[in-house]
Amino acid sequence: MTDESTIVVYAVGGNALSDPTSGEPVGLALAAVVEDIIGLSELGHRIVLTHGNGPQVGRLLVMEERARRAWSSDANGASAELQVEQRTGIHAWVAATQSMMGERLASSLESAFSARDIEMTCTVLTTRVEVDRRDPGFASPSKPVGIVLTDDADVPSEWHIGQTAVGRRRLVASPRPIRILEEDAIRALLMQDGILICAGGGGIPVTRHSSGQYRGVDAVVDKDRTSGLLAGSLNAAAFIITTAIDSIRIDFGRPTESAIDELPLLDAIKMVEEGVFPPGSMGPKVEAMVRAKRLHPRMVVALCSPGHAIDALEGRAGTRIVTGWGDLLTN
Repeated sequence: MTDESTIVVYAVGGNALSDPTSGEPVGLALAAVVEDIIGLSELGHRIVLTHGNGPQVGRLLVMEERARRAWSSDANGASAELQVEQRTGIHAWVAATQSMMGERLASSLESAFSARDIEMTCTVLTTRVEVDRRDPGFASPSKPVGIVLTDDADVPSEWHIGQTAVGRRRLVASPRPIRILEEDAIRALLMQDGILICAGGGGIPVTRHSSGQYRGVDAVVDKDRTSGLLAGSLNAAAFIITTAIDSIRIDFGRPTESAIDELPLLDAIKMVEEGVFPPGSMGPKVEAMVRAKRLHPRMVVALCSPGHAIDALEGRAGTRIVTGWGDLLTN
């Protein structure tokens, strides 16, 4: 059996690895993530690394739209027009980014361990996540993907565009995860030595049909919700969300902005219910943290910026969801 007392689910945001304004990779953030993983590993933890993919999926969607327009204006006529009628589908791009980003993370980690004369294998697992076709998230797109759009950006009329903390971005459906299809494989892989990279981009969203088959759907599952679900299913010792900001903040971006070091669980539940945090960014993160903490009160649940995971575990950085004095003493 896997020893849950050593498992850490470490989630890194897509924005922390790719600048949502320009779409360019953020090398310093990746280096900080690598240092976090090495530090946690040296403390004896078994690490499940999950990652976001909003900027990356968004860039691929934009590239596809540009290609469609180019093909549509091709002088070859009808054959070119037919070639671009079908879009690839967001779920397929989620699958693609799982492989691309997983390979990058695995290579970076293995190189860093090798430089320290430590033999470490990283496994990248393509992961599907079941969602409900009736989920209200399909009717109200809220998940930002892609880079920040300029005011004169030429975007397809069917895209949903919304204002986020960093600017105008495309919003897509974000249904809640019900079940991770590869959970048994994740448990089996955790029995081996090494780092497991899975549930990239929140997992490939699929729905189950009457035939029993699963089919991909046009959506992006929030990676924090999936990561929290996974941490709860594994009864992990810790669930850490790393993101571009260093802590949970109230009134983010306003003159009254303030950081929170420790957030009591009951207060966090109330704030989620009252919609204190934005739905496309901090909202799902706090919601995922609350869900994991409610399921397993002794789990350390924290949010911090990359490079501060160990300090966050020990209460010296970021924000921790706490249940009271007993939680503070036992963790």
